[in-house]
Amino acid sequence: MFTSTLFTALVASTAVLLSRADVVPNAPGPGDSFTVGGQCTLGWGADPEANPAWKNMTVELMTGSNENMVHLTTVATNQDGTADGTFSYTCPDVSPSAAVFFYQFTTCGLPGTAQWTGRFVIAGADGSTVAPTLSEFFDHTTEVFFGTATMATPAAATAAPVCGNAAASGGAAAGASKSAVVSAPPATNSASSAPAAAAPPASGLSTSRTAGSAATGLPSAPSSASSAPSATGSSAALAAGPLAVGTGLWPVVAALSASAMAFTILL
Repeated sequence: MFTSTLFTALVASTAVLLSRADVVPNAPGPGDSFTVGGQCTLGWGADPEANPAWKNMTVELMTGSNENMVHLTTVATNQDGTADGTFSYTCPDVSPSAAVFFYQFTTCGLPGTAQWTGRFVIAGADGSTVAPTLSEFFDHTTEVFFGTATMATPAAATAAPVCGNAAASGGAAAGASKSAVVSAPPATNSASSAPAAAAPPASGLSTSRTAGSAATGLPSAPSSASSAPSATGSSAALAAGPLAVGTGLWPVVAALSASAMAFTILL
């Protein structure tokens, strides 16, 4: 009886730890487009039992590949990631006007738990867009298009958040994000009214980078959860880093190990 009661208590405590989830970005996503000078909107969903550290969440506008994420500017700070929310701001003047942008959500309280949206477009003030010129493969089969954008006025950018002696930018898909603002102009892209877009996939991918790719439109991708998400779906799992235990998961691992050990001893 005692053994059964103790085991039940251990399982219950482990379930509580497992319920403390991270924030889940849900907008924008592939196919979404905004305009320089207009309103850029982003959103997230979260379990009320999410780690309290997410109550102080920062959102950064990012660009680049999954293995080499580049910070452009910080767009929001002190956001509550433990509750569903949205945030709007004036879209910055950036180049190229392609589907090469995504948001990174971080909190200094949980290093290594960055979450991402899918890639989206920030079109020129006149509505013009171009196609990304680089690509890589997700799961060795799905081609994902990307590029590295720049701020028209680098001095107008807000630096990445700093946690202690390190930037909060997670960059888990690449190991670490770059916090410096990129000022070098990107390569010229071929015009396209429907630039490719896809969520940042996991690291450790087979990569095929093609300059001046002629492919346009959305890349072919299955509709399952393992592929690029829809504009309203969560891309956190898709953009996650390699199969390694993040800092925020260590308490869960410890609890599971302790539960298993205690149950084995009691048996």
